[in-house]
Amino acid sequence: MLLLGVLAALSFVLLVGKMAPMTTKRLASAPSGTRGLTNHSGSSASSRSERGDRGPDPSPAARDAGSSRPREGGSSSDSDVPWLHPGTCFDHADPRPARRARYLATFVPERVWQTTVYVHPDVPSDTLDSIRHGLERTHEFATRRLNLSSDPPAIYVYPTVDALRQYSCTGAHAVAYYDGAIHLALVAGARSELLTSLRHEYVHHVLVSNGIRGPIWFQEGAAMTFAGDRPANYWSTWRENPIRIERMVSTFPSTESKASAEIFYAQAFVMMEFLERLCLARTECGLAELAAALASERVTPERLFDWASEERSRDLAHTSAPSIWNDYAARGDFSPKTLQALLDRAR
Repeated sequence: MLLLGVLAALSFVLLVGKMAPMTTKRLASAPSGTRGLTNHSGSSASSRSERGDRGPDPSPAARDAGSSRPREGGSSSDSDVPWLHPGTCFDHADPRPARRARYLATFVPERVWQTTVYVHPDVPSDTLDSIRHGLERTHEFATRRLNLSSDPPAIYVYPTVDALRQYSCTGAHAVAYYDGAIHLALVAGARSELLTSLRHEYVHHVLVSNGIRGPIWFQEGAAMTFAGDRPANYWSTWRENPIRIERMVSTFPSTESKASAEIFYAQAFVMMEFLERLCLARTECGLAELAAALASERVTPERLFDWASEERSRDLAHTSAPSIWNDYAARGDFSPKTLQALLDRAR
């Protein structure tokens, strides 16, 4: 009886945790550098900024999701995307790729676990120790959570975010990106963000190496969920700036302005959170289920969100409007009847 009481309490917290919107400033009014994330230690990047400007914003919008060419099969599309190009550079006439190659040649290769980490000479030695400590665990957790196999990628570590941006075509707000290798930069005043970036970009690597390029909301939502990379003020940002689901499929936040990218990441996190909440008391429900549907081409990237919503809410159809997501978006939460039905499902 005690165990049942504890489970019921936990379920109630999960379900009602988002009923009250966050009382935060509008995204457009937030000064540069105040957006952040709750990291694995529970501290907020936005609270760091309130104590003074300690470097570039390490929010999810600052982690560019570049990716390598996927293997045959999976959810690939024919459209060209930034992650198909070294340094995410499209233009072959752009001089940055050539400068980038010369710059990366100065990095020192270090064998770490089953891959090579290339470290700029100005990067402190204890940074490599942090990666060595976290890499194998990150690989094991990511492949297990997604239920996909993958070889570890090469990793490049830059001494500053300015260097990472100067020698790539990433957005002006990037602190990390993926283009077949993981590229990380030390963030001034926030060295712990290195491992958060590693976890975030590692999800992109596992997905892309299994042929899963999109939808982009899933790429980013899965990466943020795995990394504990929750955008600050995400709930109010989404409520005030909703984006049509169709635009979440192929929009690349790394090509958007910082403000637009942050709105995209906020909604991607909300969409993933919505689907995770629908998993309550369901078996084999989570990121791996979505990844498997895409990898097997059972579902297209365009249909993934609707398919997952329908699959996970078949027993809830009588509790809300025809579209449970539209009802959720209009209310800012599940309807009272849906909340009750989810709690009943957990019993």
